[in-house]
Amino acid sequence: MGYVEIIRDGVIARLEGGELRSVTSSAWCDKCNSLQDPIGGKGIEILNDTDRQVVLWICSKCRAV
Repeated sequence: MGYVEIIRDGVIARLEGGELRSVTSSAWCDKCNSLQDPIGGKGIEILNDTDRQVVLWICSKCRAV
């Protein structure tokens, strides 16, 4: 039997066999172009006159390379 992943607002919910199997946070890595665990990642920000904006986010695996 297969599974379904629902991704919304940085959270991945995995349903398998009609039951919720896991819920994990995620972030999109701009280097490897995939969803990764946000722990150890780094956001590259720019400063505007009014606020900070994250322009790029790199996962911990890509940072180590």
